[in-house]
Order: sequence, then C-alpha cells, then structure tokens
Amino acid sequence: MTNQRINHEPVFLLASAPWRESSLWVEVFSRRYGRVALLARSARKRQSELRGVLVPFVPVSASWYGSQELKTLHRAEWIGGWPQPQDRALFSGLYINELILKLTAREDPIPELYDALEAVMRAVCGERSHTAALRRFEWTLLSRLGFAPDLFHDGNGEEIRAEETYWLTPENAVVPIEEAERFNPRNHGVAVSGDILIQLREGDFTHPESLGQSLKITRLLIDNLLPEGIKSRQVFATAPAIQFRRLILFQTTFSFRFFSLSFILMRKIKKHTAHINPQSPQTCPNLPTHTPQPPPYRRPRFRNIRRPIPQNRET
Repeated sequence: MTNQRINHEPVFLLASAPWRESSLWVEVFSRRYGRVALLARSARKRQSELRGVLVPFVPVSASWYGSQELKTLHRAEWIGGWPQPQDRALFSGLYINELILKLTAREDPIPELYDALEAVMRAVCGERSHTAALRRFEWTLLSRLGFAPDLFHDGNGEEIRAEETYWLTPENAVVPIEEAERFNPRNHGVAVSGDILIQLREGDFTHPESLGQSLKITRLLIDNLLPEGIKSRQVFATAPAIQFRRLILFQTTFSFRFFSLSFILMRKIKKHTAHINPQSPQTCPNLPTHTPQPPPYRRPRFRNIRRPIPQNRET
C-alpha cells in the first residue's frame, strides 16, 4: 500500500489494545484493503473524539494514512448500523472477529469476505437464531481463503450426489465412504451425507439436523488450522460455570441480607411493643380493661446554666 490518505473507508473493528500511555492499536477489516493495523493516537483520553466511535460489531467509517505496516488513524465516524449483541450473541461476534484476525493476512483485500462479515454481523446483532448465518460465514471464510475442500466433485472427479455418504478430512479431497480405509487412521475425519455437503455448499439449510452436521465439518477444518484453540469458544464454554457461581453467591448474599433484615425488624417491633400487656382485652376478653400508664414524669436537669447576676443590687 502506497503512502496515501484513505478517506471514509467502511471497516469493522476486530481487536484493540492499549499502546503506550493514551493511544490504541486497532485491527480493522475493510472491503478494499483487507485487514489493516491502525494506530489511534490519544484515543484513550477523555476528550478524544474517537471515544465511543471505535466499537466492534458495527461498520465504522475510518480514514488513515501511512506507508508502513502500522498506519495512523486520523478520523473515525459512526455510520449507523444495528444495536450491540447481547448474551450468547456477544460470544458469536467475538468468535467471528477472532477467526478473521487469525486466518487472514494483512492488506489482502477480499471483498466477498467483507460482504459475508457484514451479513453475519447483521444477523448476529438483529436475529434471535443466527446459527445458519454462522455456518454460511464459516464456509465462505474457508472457501475464500482456500482451506475448504471441493464440494462439487469428489476425489475421483465424480459429482457429489445427495444419496451417497462421503468421508471428509481437512487436508484431502472428499471421497466415498467405501474408500476411507486407504487413509491413515491418524488422519481424523468425519462421515457426512452428500445432502449435507450440498446444503453447506449452497448455504441453504432445510433441516435443523443439517446445521449440526455442518458444524462438525466447519469445526473440523477450523481446528486443523488453529490447533492452539479459539479463545472466544473457551470463554463461552466456561461461561455457564461462572454464571452458576454468581447465582450461588447472589442467593447466599440475598439470604444473609434477608435474615439480617428480619432480625433487625423483630428487634424493633419487640422494642416498641414492650409496654403493651400481652393479656390484652383483644386476646382475653374476660380480663378487665387495662390502660397502659405513661412513664413517670422526670424533672429535667439543667446543667451549666448560669443565673444572671443583678446589676443594681443593694449591699
């Protein structure tokens, strides 16, 4: 990329990290320039115009300049979009950004991948069920980067048929299940029907079961590319345990506070009703009426009060 200014380029923020005292190192993905590393100077200051604009999961209009690999971001504007994801959708958005960050190369433009990223982010942030959109994005990502096997023909050159069963491995072509014995047993793979392969290829899932089978395929291919694992998936796996611990802590704290409040209220009630006769006419109508007497009068004591000395006093 030459040393020129890029103005008003739609990008998606993938990741950010503090840089020195008040700046940010951000990774963005754009349509015409691919993944770009930008340095947002003074973006962490309270009076910075970039605060609140550099947010993930929504498109942002960015302008930058520079001839090195690390460019300088000099302007960013929010161009509208959709609300931020919540709950499980948040982990899906983090998972998508992590895939692009780890599998793509810098300054390698892939316009089709940007369109797929925009479509899946819109589905993740706006739809309740976005599983199909995730599977379509994963396959588009693997296909555009050259990591996906050919789902039009098998290893023998024959067309994929819906009624057949095939054996799929990460580093080999798809072959019929009868020929799976020729592979090394250590070379892990998955048996899948041709109908599932066609649906994954076209991105049109007709049955909910096909989404589960497609997940096995994409996870097999992605785990082969990223043997160190995916951080967002690991965090999502530990999220239920964290929520359970928080629930137990909340219940314990609430119970302790409830019983403490009940004890305090009982003490106050006992204090204010100590002068009342428990055998009142309401409970024992045969007893004579008893009127509680007020406490005896006590003369107030005046301390440190000096009496005035008369001015014209005869001696």
